[in-house]
Amino acid sequence: MKLTSNNKGFTPLFLILCVLIVGALIGVGWYVYRSSTSTSSNNRDSEIQSPSISQTPPAQNTKKDNTVISLNDDQVISLFNPEDVSKLPNIVPESFKAYMKVKLRNQKPSNGCSVKYEISKVSQVNLYGGQLGTGADGRDNVSCGGGAAMFWYVNKDGSWDEIVTQNEISCDTLQKRPIYAEFVETCLLENAAVQNPNPNGSIKDR
Repeated sequence: MKLTSNNKGFTPLFLILCVLIVGALIGVGWYVYRSSTSTSSNNRDSEIQSPSISQTPPAQNTKKDNTVISLNDDQVISLFNPEDVSKLPNIVPESFKAYMKVKLRNQKPSNGCSVKYEISKVSQVNLYGGQLGTGADGRDNVSCGGGAAMFWYVNKDGSWDEIVTQNEISCDTLQKRPIYAEFVETCLLENAAVQNPNPNGSIKDR
């Protein structure tokens, strides 16, 4: 008797298995590729965004400077021309320097006389000195009148103002103006010749 092999049904099953195996390999490969691409993309995004963290500006120091500088007689600063403002110490705010530049620039001689300002005590919020009558050229001239004490102060809105006086300042005046005890130690009560401590207190307590 002659034996023969029966291969019917074997070939289709083998092909199906091959297709399943190849499909599984392709699926696994695709999953690995997608995972790798996603991780790489996230790393690039992190590298691009990370510099913005280091570029964050540091917090500004808002601490007030309560330094008060008293100038000796030979250090008193005279202001007659706008250029003289550059003589002021660095502690003096730029806003005050700008204020004085405008004041000096707008100053016009009258009858051959003008005014110069002398500053002998400075801080960030108050300055003390005086004004003197001078000739139109800035030289002392007794015929141009005497002098008066001056106090400069900064308002809450940052603007500057001044008091010119030949008398002691009243307590009522100080209550309306932020001038501190380092610049005006005592004041007079209204309608009374009684000296009282400056109601604004020390510049250190502002």
